[in-house]
Amino acid sequence: MPDRNIVVLTAPSGAGKTTIAHRVMEAMPTMQ
Repeated sequence: MPDRNIVVLTAPSGAGKTTIAHRVMEAMPTMQ
């Protein structure tokens, strides 16, 4: 889901961004 990655990257929250990014990485390890 590239749309979700864009939202995470544009997320203004630093801590929240890290948490969401970590979740995405675990869900899609191939997109490291």
